[in-house]
Amino acid sequence: MSRSGCIKTNKRGTPLGIKFYYEGDENWPAGVPVRGKDAEIGCVGCGWYDFETWRDRLNQQIAQTD
Repeated sequence: MSRSGCIKTNKRGTPLGIKFYYEGDENWPAGVPVRGKDAEIGCVGCGWYDFETWRDRLNQQIAQTD
């Protein structure tokens, strides 16, 4: 989902259909604008924002539950 999808739905994306966020949850953070330079803060934690970090944190989470 592109950020425009987040703006329309107020929900962050789910890469590969996996609902995991290394910061926050599926909801766009309260008080964070959807446009402008401060909007990027709302993207942090979503796999579409930083897939490598998202993947690494997801793998850490899985390893902890094994």
